[in-house]
Amino acid sequence: MGKSLNPTKALEIYRGIPDESTKSNVIVCNSVLSCLVRSGKFDSSIKLFHERKHSGLTPDAITYSALLAGCVKVKDSCDTALDLVQELNYRRLKMDRVMHGTVLAVCASNNRCEEAESYFNQMKVGVIQLMSFITAL
Repeated sequence: MGKSLNPTKALEIYRGIPDESTKSNVIVCNSVLSCLVRSGKFDSSIKLFHERKHSGLTPDAITYSALLAGCVKVKDSCDTALDLVQELNYRRLKMDRVMHGTVLAVCASNNRCEEAESYFNQMKVGVIQLMSFITAL
């Protein structure tokens, strides 16, 4: 259902799963969240995300990456994106270059120049560190 971008059917199947541990499996949940985001159902993905966290889901970097991708498609989503990044950092998960670029794009498209510049600078630091690591090999 996720690959066919049928969010209604995917949610129906997901909500019909009787086993809570399966519903809170991060891989299963990420699949549904990604389907919702790709189908333009960002509000539904955020709602499901919060529901599942309260039911025991432990989000991973892929969870946050999928939700951040949804922020790009929604007007006035910068605060949501920054909240997701704050939570991601609180959980001690690492942002990759794609996530940095996504947050930068969200901030820039919402005229949040200071935040955009901050994420751009973080990306530059990450690239410099990567190049130093590669050079050391």
